[in-house]
Amino acid sequence: MADITKRFGWRHLRSAPTAHIRHHDRGRLTHDGPGLSFWYRSLHAALSEVPVSDRELAMAFHARTSDFQDVTVQATVTYRISDPAEAATRLDFSVDPDTGAWRGAPLEQIATLLTETAQQHTLDVLARTPLAGALVDGVATVRERVAEGLAAEPRLPATGIDVVAVRVVAIRPEAEVERALRTPAREQIQQEADRATYERRAVAIERERTIAENELASQIELARREEQLVEQRGTNTRREAEENAAADGVRAEAEAARKVRLARAEAEAAREVGAARAESQAAWLRVHGEVNASTLHALAATRLAENLPRINSLTLPRSPHRPARQARPARPGDTRVSLAPRAVLVHRTTEYEELLARHGTHGQAAFFLSTRGRSIEEVARRHGRTQQALADVAAAVPLHWRQSRVERADLDRFLFAPEDVVVVVGQDGLVANVAKYLSGQPVVGIDTDPGRNPGVLVRHRPGDAAALLRAASSPGGTTDDLTMVEAVADDTQRLLALNEIYLGPPGHQTARYRLGPDAPDSPAEPQASSGVLVGTGTGSTGWLRSLWQERGSALSLPRPTDPRLVWFVREAWPSPTTGTSLVAGELGREQRLRLTVESDRVVVFGDGMESDAIELTWSQTVRLGVAATSLRLAV
Repeated sequence: MADITKRFGWRHLRSAPTAHIRHHDRGRLTHDGPGLSFWYRSLHAALSEVPVSDRELAMAFHARTSDFQDVTVQATVTYRISDPAEAATRLDFSVDPDTGAWRGAPLEQIATLLTETAQQHTLDVLARTPLAGALVDGVATVRERVAEGLAAEPRLPATGIDVVAVRVVAIRPEAEVERALRTPAREQIQQEADRATYERRAVAIERERTIAENELASQIELARREEQLVEQRGTNTRREAEENAAADGVRAEAEAARKVRLARAEAEAAREVGAARAESQAAWLRVHGEVNASTLHALAATRLAENLPRINSLTLPRSPHRPARQARPARPGDTRVSLAPRAVLVHRTTEYEELLARHGTHGQAAFFLSTRGRSIEEVARRHGRTQQALADVAAAVPLHWRQSRVERADLDRFLFAPEDVVVVVGQDGLVANVAKYLSGQPVVGIDTDPGRNPGVLVRHRPGDAAALLRAASSPGGTTDDLTMVEAVADDTQRLLALNEIYLGPPGHQTARYRLGPDAPDSPAEPQASSGVLVGTGTGSTGWLRSLWQERGSALSLPRPTDPRLVWFVREAWPSPTTGTSLVAGELGREQRLRLTVESDRVVVFGDGMESDAIELTWSQTVRLGVAATSLRLAV
């Protein structure tokens, strides 16, 4: 956008070298060219700004092959406006003389023209190509056809547009078809592995037979020697028995004489003990016969209490009380689209599909889990519930709507449109994964496994999908605007997250940095710690809450819709050069936290996605705060 300043009723325009400016003063062309700078009066000036730099247009759409298989094509078209004067007469590139902003949307018109033209030629090529040919040679064929079609399109040169390059990123079939195509190769590899296993077993059996024969010969020789040993032992045993019998006779006679003497002594002792016991019992009866009945009852109760079991403690259970969550008031939607809405179903690969992708067949996957003490039945049941939920949600989409499916691994390559209604079918974490790629589209969370998922973000059942889709696309649809956190580096890298953003070392080392508010007069404190965590109200139920509870912080955690954040420094270490006075705080909508790196490497990632991280190094600065974008979650 051109830079326009105001001075005493005049306007001064300064444009970039990549922007072509056309200035008409009272209908007369006075300035025409790129990178211009001039004064003018806005009352009788007409300005047009045409970008002349190369621009990239990413597109993704579905097509059908000659054998009626659905494939997804993703491509990128690079174009430039070579004739700005012609383009300015065909498209509305006029800008406001006071602000320099475009009055229309010319780049969207160009994007629509290029996308529809490329899609038309792609559909024409793939409709005559079988699926196997599309996957093997389709990228080159589609790229050439699209390039030729765009070159032959008469509307492009008439509008002053030149196509620089066409790149086809991928042609992918549906997930089930792709797995089916991979299965024969995997089965062949498994057969080769089984054949090698059988050959190893045959060799091992032959070797075991040779070893068994040697062992048998050794056992025969040992048996012969053992026979000789048994015969010698029998002779020795007979001799020993004869000697023992003679000795036992002597011992028996001595034992009998000893028992006789012992019996006589025990009889005499029993007589003495009986006489003493009788005398004691008679004295006990005389004493108890002289007392009254109440005393005897008290003695009996005392003896009974001594024999009762001991009760150490008694615990009474208390019913917990949970306050009801207050519903947020509904708010009307703020966008309208001219096209029919598109339902985008976002899902992820199930555990069962991952097992089949790794092991090839259901039987081999079941055998793999059984060797580790697990059963595949529960995994298969969860897969079935997920597939049934996807089918129910797809059936609930109105007939006049468009429909698309995206797997979690393809989110970074998928182009979301303003009129989309995003339906997340799966776990709570899948909502956080898709949030960073949206720009105001409503999101409906469908729980495929109630009771197993917490249901914080996927709040609804598949049976509610039809009503939720109608409500999400209507102007009066009720949504919760969940606050998001953003990190913006000084090299324009930007990261969004729904739960929290972590800044710290990539391993278990110490990160060194300067931390403070993002204000001109606010001092920054040098610190050494294991990282900084900045989170939203949605993230206050996880990692953020654990730090909050561990420290007993007096900060109040925000609710998911509150436009504020809280932040904590993890394991800050005091030293002569580092401090620990800034270890926690909160950020309002307009406040920012500034961190300047003073170590070799610091990573910044959100919602636990370390693979999608920003890497910073010495003297780089990153600012964190409430993102302008929020997640519109249907309630």
